[in-house]
Formats: sequence, C-alpha cells, structure tokens
Amino acid sequence: MVSFGVDLVVVGGAGLWLHGDPSARLRDLDVVPAPDPANLGRLLSCRLPLGARARSWPTYRQLEQVDLLTVSTSFGPIDLLTQRGRKEYHSLRVGATAVPVLGVPVPVASLADVRRLKRRFKEPADV
Repeated sequence: MVSFGVDLVVVGGAGLWLHGDPSARLRDLDVVPAPDPANLGRLLSCRLPLGARARSWPTYRQLEQVDLLTVSTSFGPIDLLTQRGRKEYHSLRVGATAVPVLGVPVPVASLADVRRLKRRFKEPADV
C-alpha cells in the first residue's frame, strides 16, 4: 500500500515484528491509514494490486464510518483501523520509524505506541 502512495502507520503484531520482537505473532497486518479523503481514495485503489476479494474490500463510506475493517488479500488479512486513524494517526505518525520492507520505507509506530495499542485493544494473551 505504501508503494501506491497510501499514507499509513503499521501497528499490531507486524509492528512488533518489524521492531525486532521475536515473540510477535503475525496473524494479519494492522494499519492505521491517514484519515484525509485523498489518502482514503488511494487506499481504495489498492484492491486489485493487493489481490483483494471484491466482497471484502470496503467502500469509501465504510472507511469513514466503521472502526475496524478486515480485508482479505492474496498476502493475507489486513486490518484497517480507520476510526483509530481519525483519533490517533497524527500522534502515531510523529513517533513512527521508517523500516525498509522489500526496499520500501514503511512507517511503523514506535514500540511504545504499538504496545500501548495492543494493551488497549487486544486480548491479554496477545500483549
């Protein structure tokens, strides 16, 4: 998504893993997209390159109204944390570090922010 111009921050288990945590569980990719309309439009345009199923891909209205959307892609499930994006995106982005993934710098929330979000939104076994 980043390579298609989508502004986002990686959180969750992938965020822990990208920070080098060997105990991180990778079940899906959790991302907080920038909430501005142009960015959400770029996000919507990623369905085909990601090999996402049409039924699982959100509409613009869903991106604006739903807290968490899980989409199925050929790379695995991606959780789009859209409400949290509206509330926390800018603070997450300020503390984020760019981690190269296949040559693309991907913004990853700070380790403290990733852990804070996991404590707040996940089951205790996932923290």
